[in-house]
Amino acid sequence: MELYNGTGLDIDLSNYSLELYSNGASTVSHTLELSGTLKNKDTFVLYHTQANEDIKSKGDLANATVINSNGDDAVVLKKDDTVIDSIGQVGTRVETLKDISLVRNTDIVHGDPIIDEAFDPRVEWTAFPKDDTSNLGIHGSSTENSADPENPLEIISIADARSKPLGDTLNIKGVVTDNLKNTIQVQDAASGIAVRPANLDANIGDEVTLTGKLSDYHGLLQLDETRMIEKTENIGAPSPKNVSGAQVSEINESQLVTTKKIQILSVESGSNWANYTATDGTINLSYVMKETN
Repeated sequence: MELYNGTGLDIDLSNYSLELYSNGASTVSHTLELSGTLKNKDTFVLYHTQANEDIKSKGDLANATVINSNGDDAVVLKKDDTVIDSIGQVGTRVETLKDISLVRNTDIVHGDPIIDEAFDPRVEWTAFPKDDTSNLGIHGSSTENSADPENPLEIISIADARSKPLGDTLNIKGVVTDNLKNTIQVQDAASGIAVRPANLDANIGDEVTLTGKLSDYHGLLQLDETRMIEKTENIGAPSPKNVSGAQVSEINESQLVTTKKIQILSVESGSNWANYTATDGTINLSYVMKETN
């Protein structure tokens, strides 16, 4: 099994683990806690202790518990308790994975976090014969995040990004202002935007360069399928912009703002969300959603 780091940053593997679900099991059969550092654009190859010498020569870690499958079991990669990626289907024995070598297609840049959905290896993987090592220890350059030095990455302002057609792949730079349940909020000097997935390794106050696809989710403009190109930690979050109730609108969407003299008129809430209707005395703000972790 091979792990590839295409995030743009080195990864501390001590935060990660692999789980094996044997023979269609719905509970974990074995867990392997990882360690060390996986550098950007590098691979980490785990192999069974009885693997052939060609596989061993390209391997980084021998294991006989989690790396103990003929391919019809499910394996899940986690960061702490968050699923990052998976192969196979937890709770189902996928016989189509037996005795082949699967290589992730280079246009796939995000993991599969839904561990119990039906798994079709033809969607994201290319099949090779059993014990084929021609791709082991390497990964295609199309998944790399860094720009070619001779062709620098074109970074546009967030305001310009918001005006582009939906579906365009864009590169932006800004500061993280909040980590919400489903999105990260990023803004520059003039504008802001929501970013998904929410499990990007970025904290409030970090300056990040991102690439992603512009999309609209129920009226919220966001950068989806986002990858991090570069990060400078803890430069500080911007000061909130003072706005009136009338200015709580799309023009200030995803920006850090302060509105004064607000009166809550009603609240509709669930286990991890709340919709507020409020007023500042001049205009009602209807159903302002608050995401909570």
